[in-house]
Amino acid sequence: MNSKHPSEDELLDRLYGIGQEDDHLNVCAECGEQWQALLASRRAVVDQAGSVEVDSVQLSRQRAAVMARIEHSSTRFFSWRAVTAFAGAAAMVLGFVVYHPQHPKATPVRTASSDSQFFSEIYSEMEQTEPRAVKPIHRLFQEQQ
Repeated sequence: MNSKHPSEDELLDRLYGIGQEDDHLNVCAECGEQWQALLASRRAVVDQAGSVEVDSVQLSRQRAAVMARIEHSSTRFFSWRAVTAFAGAAAMVLGFVVYHPQHPKATPVRTASSDSQFFSEIYSEMEQTEPRAVKPIHRLFQEQQ
């Protein structure tokens, strides 16, 4: 016997045949009442829907009205979409024309270093035990002076 009471979602799943079947509804009076109430409300909805007469002429008129609204709204929406796209493209072109930054040419950096300084830097890099990629992480945690 399952001692856990099913939630409303679990009861609805069982009502539509996709939930788990168990004995809890037969054993627990409270859950059994909820289950019977759900079954009764479903029967009432099915009975009410079965008694409604549907006229095919009325359905075709409704379908035609819906299609007319869809066609009317899609043509109006398309025009606004085109206007919006054109305005956005014009703004981008205007922005590119107006804002034309002049980048200064890069000048090569020249440092005066001797061969001994060059080799000492290489040897110091080779003697370090931690990888070079760890240095920026250490800088994050150093206190600013």
